Amino acid sequence: MKSVKILLVAAAAMLFASSCNRKVDFTHETFATFNTTAYAVNEDVVEVKIPVTVYNPTGAEMQVVFKTVDNSALKDVDYTVSPASGILNFTAENKTQEITIAITNFAGEFTGNKAFSVELVSASDGVSIGNLSTAKVQILDLDHPLSAFIGTWAGTLTFADDAGSQMPTELIIEAAEDDDTYTKLLITGLEAAYAQYAKDIYQEAVYDKSRSTIVIPYGQTMFYVNSNYDFMFIGLDESWSNFVNVEFKYDEANGTLTQMTDYGALDTKSGSLYSAYYAGTVFTKK
Repeated sequence: MKSVKILLVAAAAMLFASSCNRKVDFTHETFATFNTTAYAVNEDVVEVKIPVTVYNPTGAEMQVVFKTVDNSALKDVDYTVSPASGILNFTAENKTQEITIAITNFAGEFTGNKAFSVELVSASDGVSIGNLSTAKVQILDLDHPLSAFIGTWAGTLTFADDAGSQMPTELIIEAAEDDDTYTKLLITGLEAAYAQYAKDIYQEAVYDKSRSTIVIPYGQTMFYVNSNYDFMFIGLDESWSNFVNVEFKYDEANGTLTQMTDYGALDTKSGSLYSAYYAGTVFTKK
């Protein structure tokens, strides 16, 4: 039995030594892919470059064919493409090439955001198309009817307390998506006291062009809702006896928004005001 064990150990040692000396060849697939699959650019960006990379290239020259697919953006109207042939050439030394998209800027004309995509279609023999084969491009229109409001506005709110203490805040105003009326806005930063909570929740607003006024309806959720609290955004009339919508007056000549209404956050579970701010704050766009 002892001799059998010795033979088995010897055989195992020989196999181990053999495996250590054996050369193992690993093969890696050669494939072409986008590095990023989504681009959002302003209409005045002039051009956007979309890189395509061939991984594990061979020594031979390689080609990748691409095409654009129109959506709301139209080729040769809203954008043009280079190389126009739709062919990218690669070598082992030059394994990344760029598709250049020239963007048409319709300055002063509101056309709405537009979109198209770029697709990798085929490649040379021995080169496959990777998983990231489509890149979506969105062209952002800078001439939105509400562009005067979109952005960050700085101001200093005044607490409705005896001390009248103040705290700076920033309103972040965005245009609501899928709004065919181009009157709806989303606003955060209305709560200065604990803005880290409020900035996570938008207050929906509507721009009344006839009165140059942004109106925020009261009753929307502010901060958060849980088993202990239920904060509601409210405006207060002059007597503080009724809830009202909150208004901000837009002064186009001076580029300011003025808070016209006292407002705050009401905890509906306890019926008490969590915070309140006097009207009068003037916000300027940064």
